[in-house]
Amino acid sequence: MQNILSVQELSASYSKTGSPDFSPILHNVSIQVHKGELTCLCGLNGSGKSTLLSILAGLAKAPLHFSAKAGPKIGNSPIYQMKRKECASLISYMVQTEEPAWDFSVKQTIAMGLYASKGQMPLLDPNRQIRLNQEISKQSEDEQRIKEIMELLGISNLSKRSVFSLSGGEMQKIRIARSLIQSSQFLILDEPCANLDFCYEEELLQILRSYAENKNIGILITIHNINVAARFAHKLCLLPKQKSVILGTVKECFTKENLSATFNKSMEVWSHPVWNCPQV
Repeated sequence: MQNILSVQELSASYSKTGSPDFSPILHNVSIQVHKGELTCLCGLNGSGKSTLLSILAGLAKAPLHFSAKAGPKIGNSPIYQMKRKECASLISYMVQTEEPAWDFSVKQTIAMGLYASKGQMPLLDPNRQIRLNQEISKQSEDEQRIKEIMELLGISNLSKRSVFSLSGGEMQKIRIARSLIQSSQFLILDEPCANLDFCYEEELLQILRSYAENKNIGILITIHNINVAARFAHKLCLLPKQKSVILGTVKECFTKENLSATFNKSMEVWSHPVWNCPQV
């Protein structure tokens, strides 16, 4: 069973232009993302969060160099030995920033997430009509999936809008929808709450938590609001700069000592009287 996305004792560095020297970014990082769980990755800017996500997604390339004792892999399958389409069918990855290049509609943009799972178009052969009927059925299923995802994220009203007409927060929701519709076993989102309204940030975390549980997929996100992460995450992963990660349940990770070490600042932890979870 491929239930875990993991890497063990990962270290990574960037090569400096015109120099044989390397700039370290990750040190001895071990992490596991389980299906059915939302894991929130937190740390200071420059601690290597995005670098870690790109390695787990199988997209790391020069000038980044990394080594690991085991992994990254899904179950026992090494990610970097997979073909890109196979990897895309298992891992959906949303980068931190993106600018649309083409004037597609919102619906068309979300539909692009179906590419990894779509089969070939019908062929001109004796079975052409059967293939056409199958394709029509598949298109109907895709339409329904797109509709469900848009309703889930509250963006149905944007369906026909051009992506060039969207605000930063609206575009962020479209990118999240495109990742969700890919229907991969693991979903990796780099700062999905960026540009979102204050109230929608909490709503999105609740959506992602429920989606992980109901669809039995593993979700890993980076997030700066550690208080929101403490409310909705199944697991936390704290990433101090160039130090080993702190991974575990919210209760295990959310201590004064762990948070102070991660953010290089003295912090006090208290329990929220309504949410019954730790806060800073």
